[in-house]
Formats: sequence, structure tokens, C-alpha cells
Amino acid sequence: MFRIIILISIIVMFHGSIAYGQNNQTGQDEKIDKTMLMVEGTNNFSIIQLYIGGLAVVLPLVATIGVYWHQQRKNKLELIHHSRDSIQNELQSNKKELEVNEDTISYVIDHNNKELKIEFTNSYLDTTAFDGIVGAGFVYFNVALQYEITMLYGRIKKHNELLTYIDHFEDLFFLNGKNSERKKQWGKAVLRYHESLTSLDSEIQERIKIVEKALPG
Repeated sequence: MFRIIILISIIVMFHGSIAYGQNNQTGQDEKIDKTMLMVEGTNNFSIIQLYIGGLAVVLPLVATIGVYWHQQRKNKLELIHHSRDSIQNELQSNKKELEVNEDTISYVIDHNNKELKIEFTNSYLDTTAFDGIVGAGFVYFNVALQYEITMLYGRIKKHNELLTYIDHFEDLFFLNGKNSERKKQWGKAVLRYHESLTSLDSEIQERIKIVEKALPG
């Protein structure tokens, strides 16, 4: 903004200097007498008027640019703060969902001759804030933070996609009824998805900590 102001001021001063030079040249070609002194006085007054007229144009323009720049900066800061608050609130909500509660699926199974612990939330995690700021306030975060948020929400979306897939898969699997043998087969069929969800939820919790520390104050 300051470069623009300086450029405008130089243009006005340059314009005034040209007019002053032209008037001086005229004065050199004419005789210096009382009449000429009066003419020069009039010309000098005209130059002053020119400078004043230039300032009358520049100052309102500078003021307008200043107000615009201030408003843009204010809007940017408000957008950053809104985006930060939205993400923080959403992460707090998701952290609660990831805690052990009535929606948690948890069991231990002997798998490939070793004990395998399965534990994940059977709830969908929220991505509303993230979806809302992409392309808006998100772009004002630094590149490193953008990366961490994108990686985090990529895992969250994968978590939600797996829950949806398991739900549809279960409907098809038990289409012909839920007898004891079929339930046993289901446990084996769904195990790999439960393993993926256990791993995802653990990574999501770690990435939430990283993003919370990196968000602007």
C-alpha cells in the first residue's frame, strides 16, 4: 500500500515540476520588467494551486486505500480466528467420541498365535468445520499446519467411510438370517476392518494433539 502512495505522490510532484519548468522557460525568453514580475507571480500562484489540487486528489485516494487495506486485514484476521475456533471445537467433540464409552467396540482375540486387542469408536466423527473452511480461512494457515490438518481429516474421513462400509457389508452378510455359525463367520470376515479402525483411531488421537498445538493463538 505504501508503495502505491509514494508512486502517486511522485506523479503529482513530477507533474508540478514540469509545469514549473515550463513557466521558467517562458520567463527566460521574455524581458524582465515589472509586468513580467507580475506574470511570474501569477504563474507561481498557479503552480501552488496545481500542487494543492494534486494533494486534493491524492489524499482522498490514500485515505480510501488505507481504509480498504485495514478492512481487508481485519477480515482476514476474523476469518483466521473463526476457522481456528471452528476446528478447535470440532476436535474437542471428536476427542470425546474417541474416548472409551458406550459406543466403543473393544475386545481381545487370539489372532495368528498372538493376542490382538481391538478398540475403536463405532461413532461417526465430525468433519463439518473442516469442510466449511477449506478454500476459505484454511488458506491463511501456514503450509505446515494445512498439511497436518489435511492428514488428520483424511484419517477421520477414512474412519467414517469404513464404518459405512461395515454397516452395508453386515446387512448383506446376514441377508439370509443370523444363526450362530453365520455370526462366527462374521467375526472373522470383519476382523480386518476392525484392525484398520483400531489403527486409524489411535493415529487420529495423536494427530489431534499435533494440530491443537500448531493452531494459531
